[in-house]
Amino acid sequence: MLNSVDPQIVLDIFGSTEKRRKKLIFMDFNFFFRWDGVRYSLLLMGSILAMVIFVATLDASCQMQGSLGQNSVPDISPREAYNRLLNTSVEMAYLDTMIYLSEWDQDISMPVNATKYRSKAQSYLEDLKNKKVIDPEFGRLLSIANNGSNWSTNEAANLRLWNRDYSKRIKLPPDFAARESEMTSLAQAAWEDAREKDNYSITWLSSA
Repeated sequence: MLNSVDPQIVLDIFGSTEKRRKKLIFMDFNFFFRWDGVRYSLLLMGSILAMVIFVATLDASCQMQGSLGQNSVPDISPREAYNRLLNTSVEMAYLDTMIYLSEWDQDISMPVNATKYRSKAQSYLEDLKNKKVIDPEFGRLLSIANNGSNWSTNEAANLRLWNRDYSKRIKLPPDFAARESEMTSLAQAAWEDAREKDNYSITWLSSA
């Protein structure tokens, strides 16, 4: 049966061997570029998912610690108060790391239309960090630690920094840090667009 097939028909259907080889090579290149884009998207989605899980876990831990702090016995030593403040400071440093990474990605490889979403995400992280400082429990631990003595040079410097940061933040509206972060992110994108178009009229600020 196969011997009765006209060879010309086979060539008409599949093309010559050389044409097929070129088609396969072209398909391979298309697949490579499509896969490279998919791979980047998967990596980016994985990073964002990991960030969301990390932030959610950190937020739950913060709420649990705040609840325990309100019910805890107030008579703790200045050293114990300092250690708790130090733990909170480390958590804030973790949040700063994620914020800086998000800002770097915005400057380097963020999609053009993702500005509003990214500004909201960074605002959320800044809000989490701010809540850790303006928490009344943080102020209570500061007041206890400030009554301590025999601090090392680094410990005394930490206390000065925490006191200064706390005294500044509690004087501002609770949502100030979040709003400032969102506005800064939007302003950065607006400036980049204005620089590209050589048009620095920023009328968007009036409605922001």
